[in-house]
Amino acid sequence: RRAAGAQARAGAEAPPSRIRDGWDAIRQDKRISVMLVADMVLSAVCGTGLTSLIVYHLRHGWALSGQQAGLAIAGMNVASLVGNLLVSQRRRLRPWTPMTLGVAARSVALILMIVPVWPVFMFAVVLGALGQGAVMATVVMARVRYLPPGVLGRASGLIWLLTGGAALLSPVFVSALDDVVGTPPTFLVLGIATTTVLLHLRLTRAAWRPVPRPQEPARRTNEP
Repeated sequence: RRAAGAQARAGAEAPPSRIRDGWDAIRQDKRISVMLVADMVLSAVCGTGLTSLIVYHLRHGWALSGQQAGLAIAGMNVASLVGNLLVSQRRRLRPWTPMTLGVAARSVALILMIVPVWPVFMFAVVLGALGQGAVMATVVMARVRYLPPGVLGRASGLIWLLTGGAALLSPVFVSALDDVVGTPPTFLVLGIATTTVLLHLRLTRAAWRPVPRPQEPARRTNEP
């Protein structure tokens, strides 16, 4: 009986699951939850499927050679890096602002891609990559800033698992949509879908308001 009681007490006093700790940290901080939902939608809508569609449109819609299309994608990657640096080099991070501006840039860029003018299309490619790079940097920096250090690794692993799962849907979703409506309308649909992230950020704006710290009680004095 004593052994059974000791085992029961040990089970009751056992620390919670490490994975559960990471999930609780994500769920309890509304800022992390808001960014996770936004990042998952962007991973599904603007992930590898969008990049493949842009390459396809460069080769077949604009009749570029493989080398020319590669240079265009290189420019897109440079723009993404610039967007990343614009956020990561800031001394003070207010995640809601770069997150909203980055998503807005990506949404506008997708809608501009339907314009059948080459300079406009390339401007849209660069603008979208710039915005998405800013969003990626914001998400990573906010994660480090807001998650408790003790669960940062576990929570980050869960976040990567969720966003990676959403990213796996991107090529399937985008290619299926392209088969149904064609390439330019697909860009338009993706742009409209991205605006839902803007709506999500607007509706959850309260999550970013600073929580006032409790004030210390006034000290009593012996003065009459």
